Amino acid sequence: KNQELERKNWELEHITQENTLLKRAVVVLHERLEQCNNKEQEIKHLKDKLTTLEENTLLKRAVVVQHERLEQCNNKEQEIKHLKDKLTTLE
Repeated sequence: KNQELERKNWELEHITQENTLLKRAVVVLHERLEQCNNKEQEIKHLKDKLTTLEENTLLKRAVVVQHERLEQCNNKEQEIKHLKDKLTTLE
């Protein structure tokens, strides 16, 4: 009976140690999963930022093009005014 009790105590100690290791493994794995989720969030944030910056680049170029066209239009308006003034002086 003494040997059986020792064996049961040994089994209990072994199971308890295993239980402690498994609990620690669960904690470590949970921490790693949280880190993975944080990385996923960072990737999404970086992709969103990249998309926005690319869009901003396109919009800036569109503003430049529209500004150039507006300057051309203003030049045409000045030319029209100049031609009308010339016509007025010749009439």
